[in-house]
Amino acid sequence: MLFALTHRLPWHRFVIVTLLLCLTACTPRIFSLLERNLHDMETHGVIAGVLIRPDDKAPVYLTLMDSDGVCVDTLRFGSDHYALFAPVEHAYCLMAFQDLNNNGLFDQTEPAVSTCDATPLALSRNQRNLRIDLTLSTDQQIPPQMAKVCPVKEATPSKLRLIVGDIADFNRPEFGPEFAHKGMWAPVDFLREAGIGIYFLEPYDPRKIPVLFINGAVGSPLDWRHFYQRMDTSRYQAWFYFYPSGLPLKRLTETLAGMTRNLHDRYSFNHMAVVAHSMGGLIGRGVLLDPAIAQQDFVDVFVSFSAPWEGLDSAKIGIKYAPAAVPSWYDIATDSPYQQAIFKHKLPGNISYYLLFGYKDTAVPIKSLLFDPAQREAKRIFGYDEGHVSILASPQVIDDFFSILDEAW
Repeated sequence: MLFALTHRLPWHRFVIVTLLLCLTACTPRIFSLLERNLHDMETHGVIAGVLIRPDDKAPVYLTLMDSDGVCVDTLRFGSDHYALFAPVEHAYCLMAFQDLNNNGLFDQTEPAVSTCDATPLALSRNQRNLRIDLTLSTDQQIPPQMAKVCPVKEATPSKLRLIVGDIADFNRPEFGPEFAHKGMWAPVDFLREAGIGIYFLEPYDPRKIPVLFINGAVGSPLDWRHFYQRMDTSRYQAWFYFYPSGLPLKRLTETLAGMTRNLHDRYSFNHMAVVAHSMGGLIGRGVLLDPAIAQQDFVDVFVSFSAPWEGLDSAKIGIKYAPAAVPSWYDIATDSPYQQAIFKHKLPGNISYYLLFGYKDTAVPIKSLLFDPAQREAKRIFGYDEGHVSILASPQVIDDFFSILDEAW
């Protein structure tokens, strides 16, 4: 019921409708789902990192061991990144091997790595996230008995899917409204089923400038389809941040900043544009101020559409009255600590910022759209006779956007 009612509602109405449905007892399942995901976030942490492997095609089997050396879970990763969702207040170690002959078993000649002789990896309520990069090598042999693939058990750590440059198209099922809503109400389930990261629509081309699109809350890469239809694909390549919009914005910002830096390290591009709608603007600004990006100079242009720079009072209402609050609501609420943090410093001087908004925006108050600190940093401000969502389909808006890019390069 909720999904059908809120599919095209802008953010503040989405929160209000959700709240009303909740207060009339129409959506107990939705908040039960949210509460389960919040519990998972409270009781689990993430161990993630890069898998540095000699062969870029053969899969890696990664085994998680507890502090007693007992195999907890083994998972298979086909990319150069991994992420595990594990209970806090436990210590772990990792072992991995690259299955060069694809037989699902460790052979002594295959590249491997183990952290089990080092300090245990401790997850706690104060230390929920650990980054451990693993370098697999034939010089780091591990005992065969330690590389056995153990069966997946109930209530064990889960594989979280990371996307760093995977190729997709707009027909991908995960880009549909069902997953967009799941990203808000069940962000942990979203991470398990759909993942998080940056999708490409074509293989990387060093001759083309990357344009990184960031959708807003309850959105997806589909929100940008009109832009892509008009894009000069001989000059630009479209990248899309795909994420669960219910997670705290700081976590979403750090993830995107790390993945963007990883892609820059991989491809060494010299130019890039970051383009964001609504709540995505708050994420985009946070990324540009993150040390992983701010210390570089490859981002030239930042464009925001309908961003709630001063936040939304409606998010405060949801936090106060709903049975359970979506974590990102705390960051989108007016004058939140996250918003204060992203305006504590100005954008790097090499970035040209453009602020675009709609006069008919009923989702975000004009005071928030034209928040003074954001205006002062804007190279240009564009206003349109459009609403919060329609601004992404306006031919004039899209023409002006590509004029901005063309002027930059």
